[in-house]
Amino acid sequence: QRAFAAMDGHARPAIPKLARLLWNENTSLSAARSLAAIGRSALPTLTNALAAPVRFVRSNAARGIGLLHADARPAVPLLVNVLADRDETLRWAASRALGHIAAEPEQAVPALVTRLEDQSLEVRKMAIISLGKFRGAAHSAVPALRHKVLWSNHLDVRNAALFALKEIDPTGSVPDAKN
Repeated sequence: QRAFAAMDGHARPAIPKLARLLWNENTSLSAARSLAAIGRSALPTLTNALAAPVRFVRSNAARGIGLLHADARPAVPLLVNVLADRDETLRWAASRALGHIAAEPEQAVPALVTRLEDQSLEVRKMAIISLGKFRGAAHSAVPALRHKVLWSNHLDVRNAALFALKEIDPTGSVPDAKN
């Protein structure tokens, strides 16, 4: 993947081959990471893969999109849509990607707040972590995060919420977590 990044745009001819490798379970994650290393020109390939009928292709595409950080800003609406998917791994990967991108808070923050009640503990934690990466732009999430600090039965959820609250509002008062 570092080699693709070092090629500074000259790796574009590898995109079709890497797109095919996304469909092999043994190479899918590496292909997604390599596509991300190529950069913005690989974003259409990754966003198209979000609609694949194969679970691992979709979740690895979301992971790759997140690795593009701000260059993946156009993918935010697609990631918001897949947050409602029935596949837990995809919801987790989309939550993580939104945190890495940390853009379009008017769309991403409310969608991540809905994941705070996800049936999956891992998705809930990732949504909380991602909200913190939006910093002050996630201020609308503060009440829901405070609720998690005070009432979650899971220590790691409470701790993640405390950290996210400090990221969102470093000077604000953070509630004490229950022991």
